[in-house]
Amino acid sequence: MSGAGSKPARRLHRAMRAMAVLLGIGVSGMALNGCATLVPRLEPPELTVTSVEIVGGSLQEQRLHLTLHVVNPNARVIDVRSIECTLELSGEPFAAGTTDAPFKLPASGATDFGLNVTAHLDAGLAAALSGFGHRKVEYHLYGVVHLASGLVRNIPFDQHNQLKF
Repeated sequence: MSGAGSKPARRLHRAMRAMAVLLGIGVSGMALNGCATLVPRLEPPELTVTSVEIVGGSLQEQRLHLTLHVVNPNARVIDVRSIECTLELSGEPFAAGTTDAPFKLPASGATDFGLNVTAHLDAGLAAALSGFGHRKVEYHLYGVVHLASGLVRNIPFDQHNQLKF
């Protein structure tokens, strides 16, 4: 008789184990879904080149200091560790660089910051000459904002605009 009583007990034990596994999967799924909603969704900042200053270099390569105006579309302050970017003029690679120091983007606000870049004169000269008759040159600025803290550590950006000469 002990053999007959143990079969139902084993079935019950297996059924309870299966339910515990399913319950664990369900709880894990809900926890992961909850974590996904807790990760902040940050919109990329809007960057505009406002000035370009030559700070040194050689005949082939120039060091430039760009002043950029940045608008934070997010309703929270963003602590920026650095910004890496590439600048194309009239569809040609022109310059690349990174910020010198960390800074804060005010919540739903704007600020200006400096960015040192290295430009290759041959590409830059062709792009600049293409704009002399029009006094404007199309530019493409793209890269990554590296954040100082938080769950989201990088925000890519991709901007198109015109630079006035």
